[in-house]
Amino acid sequence: MNKLLIVESEIPDNIDTRSRIRLAALEVFADLGFEGASTREIARRADVNQGLITYYFKSKEALWREAASTVFAEIGAMVSEQAAMASFDSAQEFKKHMIRAMVEFHSTHPQFVRFMVAEGNRPSDRMKWLVDNHLAPIYESLPFIEGPPSRKAHEFFSLIGSSAMIFALQAVCQRITGLDPTEEAEVKAHADFVAELFVP
Repeated sequence: MNKLLIVESEIPDNIDTRSRIRLAALEVFADLGFEGASTREIARRADVNQGLITYYFKSKEALWREAASTVFAEIGAMVSEQAAMASFDSAQEFKKHMIRAMVEFHSTHPQFVRFMVAEGNRPSDRMKWLVDNHLAPIYESLPFIEGPPSRKAHEFFSLIGSSAMIFALQAVCQRITGLDPTEEAEVKAHADFVAELFVP
C-alpha cells in the first residue's frame, strides 16, 4: 500500500508553509485548471511534502476555495486601502487613481486573471461559488464604476481586460514587443495608459 504519510516533525509550525501552498495552488489552478491540477504538482511548486496539502486543506476542492478566497481578500483590501486615501480634486482623478492601483495589482498577480478564465468559461459549481461569494460583491461595490447596468457591465469587463491581460500574457507580450510588462517603468506606463483610456 503506497499511502503518503506525514511525519510530525515535517509539519512547520508557522503560517509560511500554508501561504506557500496557497500561492502555488493559485498558479497551478491558473495554468492547468481545476481538473488538470494535481496536488503533486502543487506540492512540487510549493516545495513541500505532498501530504501537507491534505493536512492543511483536507481536499483539492478546499485548497482551490482557499486560494481563491485569499486573492480576492487581497483585492478587497487593495480597493479599500486605495479608496480611503487622501481626497482627490475630482471624481475623474479618483477614478484614475483606482485604475492605476488595479493595474499595479494585476502586475504582481498575473495568475489571477488566468485563474478566473480557467474557471469562468464553464457553468460549474466552482464558477457559481466564485461569482456569488467573491466576484459579484466586488462588481456591486467598486467605488469608481457606476452607471446603467449595461454600461457598468461593459466597463467592468473592459477594465479587467485592459488592466490585466498584458500581465496574464507576459510571455506573449515579450515575444511580440520585446518588452517585459512587469518592469517598473512598463507597469507605470501601462497604468497611465489605461487610466487615460477610461478617463480621457
